[in-house]
Amino acid sequence: MGARQVDALVAEIGSTTTVVSAFDGLSGWPATRPRLVGQGVAATTVEAGDVGVGLAAARAALEEQTGRSTRGSRSPPLRPPAACG
Repeated sequence: MGARQVDALVAEIGSTTTVVSAFDGLSGWPATRPRLVGQGVAATTVEAGDVGVGLAAARAALEEQTGRSTRGSRSPPLRPPAACG
């Protein structure tokens, strides 16, 4: 049996770190209360021109920390936002 998936991922791409937070308890809402499962943190790769690298590293750190899969049908692939401006 594979690792248990999470209900939602939230990514914050900052100037120094990239953080990916995993939440559970959303699929049963309002009967269940959402809860933070864990966070993965990595150095940002904004200045390198590809925030996807930092995003992948933070996601991998989250998976290692929690033992849960962040890839699957309930969690669409994380994609960096389109460049602003």
